Amino acid sequence: MSLLVEFGWTYCYAKPKLLSDKELLLAGLRISGQILYYASSQMRADKEVVLEAVKQKAIIIKYASYELRNDKEVAIEAMKQDKKCFEFLSEELKKDEDILKIKEA
Repeated sequence: MSLLVEFGWTYCYAKPKLLSDKELLLAGLRISGQILYYASSQMRADKEVVLEAVKQKAIIIKYASYELRNDKEVAIEAMKQDKKCFEFLSEELKKDEDILKIKEA
C-alpha cells in the first residue's frame, strides 16, 4: 500500500476497493493531486478529498463531482492555485463576485 502513496501513478493499477479508501487517497493526494483522476466517483464527491487534490494540482478540479465544482470553497482554493480552473467551475460560480475577483487579479 505504501507504493501507492509514494508513487502516485501506480493508482491507475489499484483495485476499485483501494480507489474508494479515503485514508489511502488522502495520503496519496498530499503528494500528487493527479490521483483524483483515478479515485472512485464516491471519493470525487468527497469535499475533503477534492480539497486536498486541488491544493496539490488545481486543474484536477475538472474530475471532481459537479456538486464540488459548484462549491465555492473548493473553487476558491483551486482558483488561487491556477486561474485556468475557471473553465471547469459551475456556471453559477463563474458569475460569483469573489471568483471573478480572483480570476481578474
